[in-house]
Amino acid sequence: MRIHDLSHSITEGMPLWPGSPVTRVRDAAGYGTDGYLEREYSFSSHAGTHVDLPLHMLPNGPSLDDCPLDWFAGRGYVLDAASENVGAVTTSVIAAGAPLEGSCDFLLIHTGWSSRWGSPSYFEACPYLQEDAALLLVSMGLKGIGIDSPSIDAPHLGAYPAHRMLLGHGLAVIENLTGLFPLIGKRFLFSAFPLKIAGAEASPVRAAAIEEEELVM
Repeated sequence: MRIHDLSHSITEGMPLWPGSPVTRVRDAAGYGTDGYLEREYSFSSHAGTHVDLPLHMLPNGPSLDDCPLDWFAGRGYVLDAASENVGAVTTSVIAAGAPLEGSCDFLLIHTGWSSRWGSPSYFEACPYLQEDAALLLVSMGLKGIGIDSPSIDAPHLGAYPAHRMLLGHGLAVIENLTGLFPLIGKRFLFSAFPLKIAGAEASPVRAAAIEEEELVM
């Protein structure tokens, strides 16, 4: 068995979507004063590698505690979109690189953008899904979509059409993935389990891909 970590670390000073609250860490208890260490963390529900749930865009959509655990795990496949060198991931890119319908639960899109994590350019002109590409993904019967860029929508569009399309049809959306390149074209067990936060519209996840020689997909 080989486990691939597909998540960025949550740290002070980490890259954040413009307008998101700053990540803060402080010691709430210390060895010298209390005999043990306890830390307090403050961060956005969309900090780092995270999953968006329908409530993120839909006022009456399911929140995290409405979603069963099997929403967050299943058969994964990485589609390579990095060679396109374009901002938008189109229907032709999806159609050319996606596996046969019904053969995976999570389609993870490799754009190569995660290499910019930590630089100011990470949030500038980042790759995104065209709305018709999102509609095609809905038709594939997936549990969720993942991407190694900050968002499945272009920041300059503002209306978030891909989010509304996918979340409106009950798909999980995992953003800010990393480490997808070694998994291009492979099949594996994918998991992106969130924290169990009541009423949450999103949560950081520890996304992982598990490869097994005899993994039955």
